[in-house]
Amino acid sequence: MSLQSIIDSAQTIEFARGALAATTMSRSGRLITSARNWVKPWQFTIVAKPIWRFADSRTIIETIISYDRITEHTISLANNANMAWMVQKQGQGVTGSTGFIIDNTTNLNSSILVLRLGTANIGHTAGTTILKAGDIIQPLGHRYPYVVSSDVLMPSGAVNSATKVSVILNRTILPETGYIFPDKTLVSGTGCTWRVKVTKLPQVKYMAKDFVEFTSEFEAVEVVLGVSA
Repeated sequence: MSLQSIIDSAQTIEFARGALAATTMSRSGRLITSARNWVKPWQFTIVAKPIWRFADSRTIIETIISYDRITEHTISLANNANMAWMVQKQGQGVTGSTGFIIDNTTNLNSSILVLRLGTANIGHTAGTTILKAGDIIQPLGHRYPYVVSSDVLMPSGAVNSATKVSVILNRTILPETGYIFPDKTLVSGTGCTWRVKVTKLPQVKYMAKDFVEFTSEFEAVEVVLGVSA
């Protein structure tokens, strides 16, 4: 379980997912901003619970130490019901096996995902918010989650399972070696996972008999891979 166990019992979790940007001031007084990173990796700061019983946490601690800053962790917010609100989908659309389906007209060099409604979504009233800004979605089996940037409304008029809607994402669709997007369904909210590596690894302090604590917060960053031909 390792890092996932730290997350499941964390005191606080902080997300950062903005672009890496640089700003300069021109001689004429204009502020110039340029984005340096289009992949917008998720960054997590995790404050662990203060006290751990050593006898119960030895395996967790050893796994974290052995993974160090080198080995990738897969994490989610699915294991603690009290954390679900952080990633809860607010749009009324259905994801999963009968919900949205990625259409083959999606431009994979863009940040717009074209979806077919699927059978589960054809009953919504026109104008219903089927995906809401802030909803986290992930193509089934894909390593990267995305955030919906603008509300998506149910189309008006006659619709069927093949009716298409366009979803603006927080970042460009990230390629993955061997992954085929068309006809994949989506997962959302607690169904989403992140692949991360720890970038700040706290030390373990041994205290009174059988109790330990982590000396600082954990920091982890999403691993965005290159693509091989």
